[in-house]
Amino acid sequence: QQMHWMYIAVFNLGETGSKVSISLADLEIYDEVKGIELWSGEHMEIKESFRVTLKSHGAKVYHFSVME
Repeated sequence: QQMHWMYIAVFNLGETGSKVSISLADLEIYDEVKGIELWSGEHMEIKESFRVTLKSHGAKVYHFSVME
């Protein structure tokens, strides 16, 4: 198996806060990943999907380690 890295940025351009569910399959990732939200330092292990809560005009950036 080979490991590669992926960066995911999520933006809320709206005037109110928002919650978004992101499926790993939509990102063409089909295995469990380990990640970190770069600004908060929050570590995550994701199996199928993850939820992102954003303030109005907010953004989050994630770094994922993906095994292939």
